[in-house]
Amino acid sequence: MTISLIAIVTIAFYCDFKPNSILVIGGALTGSTVLGEHFPKTITDPIGQSFTLNAPAKRIVSAILAGDEMLQQLNATDNVISVTHLADDDVFSNVVDHFPKSIYRNHAEVEEILSLTPDLVIVAPYTNAITVRLLLANHIPVIRFPKHNSFQDIDDNIHLLADVLDKKEQADTTVQNMWRRIRYIECLVQKQPKPRVLYFTLNGATAGKGTLTHEMIQYAGGYNVVNETNITGFSRLTNEYAVSLHPDVLFLTDWFAKTKQEALNKLSKNPLWKDVPAVANKRIFIIKSKTSGTVTPFRVKGIEELAAVLHPGLYASANITRCESSDLQSQTARTTSQNPTS
Repeated sequence: MTISLIAIVTIAFYCDFKPNSILVIGGALTGSTVLGEHFPKTITDPIGQSFTLNAPAKRIVSAILAGDEMLQQLNATDNVISVTHLADDDVFSNVVDHFPKSIYRNHAEVEEILSLTPDLVIVAPYTNAITVRLLLANHIPVIRFPKHNSFQDIDDNIHLLADVLDKKEQADTTVQNMWRRIRYIECLVQKQPKPRVLYFTLNGATAGKGTLTHEMIQYAGGYNVVNETNITGFSRLTNEYAVSLHPDVLFLTDWFAKTKQEALNKLSKNPLWKDVPAVANKRIFIIKSKTSGTVTPFRVKGIEELAAVLHPGLYASANITRCESSDLQSQTARTTSQNPTS
């Protein structure tokens, strides 16, 4: 930590910049804010400093995968000079093959970002705080998403980014599509019973209220059994505690298992799981990491896939007719029903 603080002061000195005390001694980083309907706009960074943006950024560096995905969804890639190396990883990324190979792939290291001389860097709460402070010490405007615990947070974050890129229309279209798909699934599951669902990972992690995973279960027409505990956010459960919740459906990531049968084989090694309804009835939902891990509108695909597992007859023609209100929604239902998850 001492070396990092010296580095901050040293870089600030050579940039002829008087360091903010928050940069040197620490302090809570907040989310960025943007003021102004038209350019010039004022961006307030994570330590409260203000920058004036006279025009949309021309040299954008995304230091988080969510930034890569949002830039694609906003059709704002022309001025991007760097995205994360994860953008090309088919396990995690929803934008594989979207960015030309000529665009630099970064690892969110401050040295490589500074060498690119960006005029905007996209970060998140999980970005290394020292990296963020060093960027700010060098007068580089930073957009830091404040949180990503709900679909409303996703809506807010993509609009925040759109504000500095002059992409409001694209942001409106993207989030309207997201909410339309969510409302359509809500309509389809409205009269369905709510199966008891447990999200569970290989290391025993689960998700309660205040998480996107919890909202996914709700929107898909399930009941999150973690509601019956004192857990909020992400936490861990022992196998004994998980079994005691008697889930009808287990919601697992592909880190736990790639297929339903693989998951059953792993769970069957522990006799505790034998009589759990989800295991006995083989009701297991495997979600891909690129869907379960994203904090962008791509996450809505997980709701559609989970809903199809929780309610096998969900896409019956009568139900679709009742809820169908647009060609887009109709296509969503057809695509999901034709590609059921394993």
